[in-house]
Amino acid sequence: MLINDPNQEPCRLAPPEAFSNDLAPKELRRRLQPGRQPNQIEARSETVSRVFASRCAGDVKPPTAAELYHAMRQQEPNEREQSVLCSWVMDATVDDLWWAWSERAYSWRMLARAMHRAQLPWWEAYRYVNAHAERQEMVPDDAFPVV
Repeated sequence: MLINDPNQEPCRLAPPEAFSNDLAPKELRRRLQPGRQPNQIEARSETVSRVFASRCAGDVKPPTAAELYHAMRQQEPNEREQSVLCSWVMDATVDDLWWAWSERAYSWRMLARAMHRAQLPWWEAYRYVNAHAERQEMVPDDAFPVV
């Protein structure tokens, strides 16, 4: 029996302008995970560090949370920064994408811009990110998550 997941079907990611450039509220992570270290946010994002440590362990020079933090903020990323962005887009789960946002590693707009640059066909992530668009009229009709 073949089971088709509509969230795996090709779709387009909304343009970066459809997303807010605001970072998560500072108190969000503290409220959601009160037992975590308060300084493991932004350039020290715990989620980003964990993803890179576990999924890029075999890399000659694994990316770091600080590198992702800075690469997300570049208008024209250099080769290393582009590699870090691609690693994040390729290796992070949709849950990781949200937790890293909640840790202020990037805004939804920064993430959308990075995903457009990477151009990886990760349709489920596109749909997930599209659901966070501030201007949902800019999201293609067939590009929202199917629940």
